[in-house]
Amino acid sequence: MKQYIVDAFTNELFKGNQAAVCVLEKWFSDEMMLNIAKENNFSETAFLVKSSAGYDIRWFTPASEIDFCGHATLAASFVIFNFYERDSKEVVFHTKQKGDFFIHCTDNGIRMDF
Repeated sequence: MKQYIVDAFTNELFKGNQAAVCVLEKWFSDEMMLNIAKENNFSETAFLVKSSAGYDIRWFTPASEIDFCGHATLAASFVIFNFYERDSKEVVFHTKQKGDFFIHCTDNGIRMDF
């Protein structure tokens, strides 16, 4: 597992809205992901697993799994575009509850279509 701490909605360190992003090779148990989120102690931790057509994404608070988190999705997008899919201009996140999210890397930043 690789974990990143991202300050969403800002270009400055230690500003904005922090989220942890964990990139996994395969899903951990729900209990393990919850414990990681508890240890991170951020409002949300995003967990990602590469799929055939993008990434599966899930979000956990220190208390439970949640259906969606905007700033953690933005943080996950930043991680994907900067460390995993550097040449891509679009990534798709697949969710259990909300369907697919299409994220675009533009000259002006990251645009998320929900």
